[in-house]
Amino acid sequence: DLTWEQATSKLIAILEEQRAAERQVLTDLLDSARFEALVQGMSVALREGPPPAVPRVEVRGFAAPILRRRIGAVRKDGARLVPSSPPAEYHALRIRGKRFRYSLELFGDLYGRPAERMTEAVKRLQDLLGEHQDAEVMIDWLRATVGAQPDRLPPETLVAVGEQIAR
Repeated sequence: DLTWEQATSKLIAILEEQRAAERQVLTDLLDSARFEALVQGMSVALREGPPPAVPRVEVRGFAAPILRRRIGAVRKDGARLVPSSPPAEYHALRIRGKRFRYSLELFGDLYGRPAERMTEAVKRLQDLLGEHQDAEVMIDWLRATVGAQPDRLPPETLVAVGEQIAR
């Protein structure tokens, strides 16, 4: 019998190979002319600030419809979920929750403690949905990796992968 570490060592080696390849892609992107142009453009925008012709708006009047629309979208998506809903629907709720939370954080000072409590509740929801999404991504990766490279993996690894997916 192999230990868990032994059974998964080849799988971890495959993950490390994939990580190195993706890291190279990222490094190439960060070294690209396109990224340099983005950094330069953002630097100029930060130095110059907003254009002088930006009209002033009453913030509370601007914030309220955004917050109403975003919490409505969260509630609507959340109400549709059932335990058998596909992972994409849970992920969509997480994204809507992020949008709502970021809006709350931006306008939170206008609404004080109630906005802080709502922000914390939405953050807890996001964390839970994030764990769900991470598990779904890992399951997809495990299935794809095992399916693409079954000859590289001993039977003990396949059993270990099956146990992880079942959890």
